[in-house]
Amino acid sequence: MTGGWAFWALQFAIAVFVGACPCGIALAAPTALFVGSGLAAQNGILVKGGGEAFQEASALDVVVFDKTGTLTEGRNPSVTNHDIIASGAEEMRVIWAIAQALEVSSSHPIAKAISTLCTDQNRASVIDSTIEELPGRGLKGTFTIRTSTNDSRYEAAIGSEAFRSLLGTPIDTYWSNNVSTWKTAGKSIALLALRPLSLSDQEETSFKLAAQFATTDPLRPEASSVLSALRNQGVSIWMISGDNATTATAVGYQLGIPATNIIAGVLPSEKADKIPPLSQMRKRIFSQSPPSALSPVSDMTSNAYSMGAKRRRS
Repeated sequence: MTGGWAFWALQFAIAVFVGACPCGIALAAPTALFVGSGLAAQNGILVKGGGEAFQEASALDVVVFDKTGTLTEGRNPSVTNHDIIASGAEEMRVIWAIAQALEVSSSHPIAKAISTLCTDQNRASVIDSTIEELPGRGLKGTFTIRTSTNDSRYEAAIGSEAFRSLLGTPIDTYWSNNVSTWKTAGKSIALLALRPLSLSDQEETSFKLAAQFATTDPLRPEASSVLSALRNQGVSIWMISGDNATTATAVGYQLGIPATNIIAGVLPSEKADKIPPLSQMRKRIFSQSPPSALSPVSDMTSNAYSMGAKRRRS
């Protein structure tokens, strides 16, 4: 016997060790998981769910991205255009004061951009205010404003076009055309409406348009390359947004997302509800193949999120 009894015993020990160590599970899988997680982290991706998340991601056939904060930077938008609809300098000071008081109370990126713009303007003094945030729509409040002549009370609201419509605020053709031009350029719109109140609240007038703002939110530098990589893997790209359809379509066009794959005008609380209908539609599209399922995936950087669709395996 070559090597003697010691070598013979070592051969048996190695055989037992190899037989008791299922390398594919105990070594290879964790190693692949750790390496994959590390590479993902280097590219700004935090994976929740471990190996199961990687396994499900490998079967994606649809990804639905939120626009703001996911495909766009969502952190430092800027006001590129604005109109102040005032009859004189004093009313303009009131409008700037109310706009700043409303937006400074919000953490929304667009609100921050408008608040920054207002800070540099000649504003009246806000003596008292009560502000309410309406998620997905805007902000509303009452204000006591001190002008050079007296103290006046106002009710005001700032938000999307849909919010303006809810208030019944009219908008004439000239201002409406400006908004349409801004939306076509992919800009987000915020409209300020206000109405004066008597100090006793006994007299009220209807809301009127006081100001309109257009903000631009740059695309993430990596957005185009990420979407291209997904398309090259046969993944269908969708986008969901709370913005108006014109703005969302313009942003989608820059990223190569067709208008048919864009769901616009959706409140934050309603976005998850838009996924089941899409899942059912995918089932019809893939009638000759396994159906698709959709699930939310957090981007871990904002309140926005993306969603992935995985093909169920039989």
